[in-house]
Amino acid sequence: MQAQRKAAPRQFELKSESPKFWDLFDQAATLQKMAGDFGFTEGPVWDGRGFLYVSDEEKNKIYRVFPDGRKEELLSQSRHRHYLLPGEFQADG
Repeated sequence: MQAQRKAAPRQFELKSESPKFWDLFDQAATLQKMAGDFGFTEGPVWDGRGFLYVSDEEKNKIYRVFPDGRKEELLSQSRHRHYLLPGEFQADG
């Protein structure tokens, strides 16, 4: 049996056609992977406590991602709600 080789991590960099982009992001900033094992994600948003929230369209779930990379399922198809109504996402989480 042949050993499987792991693919080397891909390198990404921030690029922008607009100078205004750099008013929001430090040009020396580096990108890092926060968590994995998602399907197709949309709607990333951070709260004031440092959590990242992502919607996984393939798995029909919403996750909270902790700064250390752990993730917690918040909503799934079985709980019927896989979206937020306007005004539901507040600064306090």
